[in-house]
Amino acid sequence: MEEDYSCYKARIRHEFDRASILTIDGAAANYFKELDNRGKREISFSELSEAQLGKLYTVDEYSVENFFFQVLEYDIEVRDSRIAMALKKLTERKRDVILLYFFMDMNDVEIAKSMNLVRSTVCEHRKRSLEILKEILKEAENANG
Repeated sequence: MEEDYSCYKARIRHEFDRASILTIDGAAANYFKELDNRGKREISFSELSEAQLGKLYTVDEYSVENFFFQVLEYDIEVRDSRIAMALKKLTERKRDVILLYFFMDMNDVEIAKSMNLVRSTVCEHRKRSLEILKEILKEAENANG
């Protein structure tokens, strides 16, 4: 009787071992199948193009870091601090012409009408302002090394 009981225990242990092995083998097979499926759908970051990488993040921009100029009824935002500092060195009329022309996409006729000036005056202000800005930015660049 004792011998039957020990055979029974051994058989149960073997059945449990076999069931455990089958379960572990099945889980491992499922795991490797899932890895294979992921490998077919996923790619490494190093394989992404610059355009694809650019879609993966955003950059917060805060207007606190930008400069604002009031021209006529417009609030014009300048994001580059070097350009903003150079613009501040211009006379108000020259600065307004530059801001309206380049930031508001107005042409000389529209600017002249808005500022009650002659079109040729606007053209001259714009040309001279660009020369002055170029000199200011060049001096700043030379000063910074």
